[in-house]
Amino acid sequence: MIQADSLEQVQGQSVYPLVAEEHREAFKALVQDVFQGKSGALEFKIIGLKGRPCWLYSHAVPLRNNRGDIVFALSVTDDITQRKLAEEEREKIILELKDAIAKVKQLSGMLPICAGCKKIRDDKGYWNQIEIYIRDHSEAEFTHGLCPDCARKAYEELDRLKKEKDKNQM
Repeated sequence: MIQADSLEQVQGQSVYPLVAEEHREAFKALVQDVFQGKSGALEFKIIGLKGRPCWLYSHAVPLRNNRGDIVFALSVTDDITQRKLAEEEREKIILELKDAIAKVKQLSGMLPICAGCKKIRDDKGYWNQIEIYIRDHSEAEFTHGLCPDCARKAYEELDRLKKEKDKNQM
């Protein structure tokens, strides 16, 4: 876990410098508590001798001699790096999903719409063009064109207006 190549490399050395600075005080407090007769646990990060970060979970208890004096701290320590990386990835995904949900606008329920002009009444009682209402309440964008029936009617109306104008000019 500490990335030592041999026992000689670490024998007699303090582990404190390996504990990441942001966890060092909590680690020291755990050791102090153990030597005062308490047991405890801590999740903390270390930076190994080869520079690779590693997350550890350590449960420590006091170890006493025959007279009851605390002579050692006995610790069982697990490498939880993979779990911590998975938790960080999960938190990142949760934040991305929350952001995506905040951006999604969805229309649902009943919309009061005028049968004649097709305007929609909003929550404040104002009548809006359907395109504006949908644009403001969804991610939809509009382009405009004419369906065949409306195009035929428009051209018929233009033709009628042209004939009427020609008739009036005679």
